[in-house]
Amino acid sequence: MKSLYQYLEESSLDSLTNLYNRKAGESLISRALENGGKYIFLLMDIDNFKAINDVYGHLKGDAALKYVADKIRKSFRTTDVMFRLGGDEFVVFIYPCKECRAIERKLDKIIEDYGRNIHAQFPLISSALSWGGVFSSKRRTFTELYQKADTIMYQVKKQGGKGYQIEED
Repeated sequence: MKSLYQYLEESSLDSLTNLYNRKAGESLISRALENGGKYIFLLMDIDNFKAINDVYGHLKGDAALKYVADKIRKSFRTTDVMFRLGGDEFVVFIYPCKECRAIERKLDKIIEDYGRNIHAQFPLISSALSWGGVFSSKRRTFTELYQKADTIMYQVKKQGGKGYQIEED
């Protein structure tokens, strides 16, 4: 029989990816932002994800989402906040974070691994990962960070996707 704690924990997870869901992720990030200190807020979107679903079916699209979630989970610390924002968008919040370079190396590896896997699994389509991020110590709301990272991520997409940009302020 499940305990109340187990039910609470399960209710904070996205059922497909087993990462936090949006509500839990936003709450954890909001609490961390109240403490102050340096952080990186990353927003990621799967480029051309609709094509995976259209060409290979939704079960294969789900498999791609699970793959991305697993890469994210294995690439960052267990203390970082990782969640599926919705659809094919994910957020990673690294706190505390002293410098950006190590995170950029992780993003390079995730992007490269995704590209190799997607090409092998779905040779008929082209898909990649686009990331936008904010490296800061400014106190912001979750919504402000999300909007800023979204703008940055779409700059990456306009330049062809498959990459990242992290703005420091």
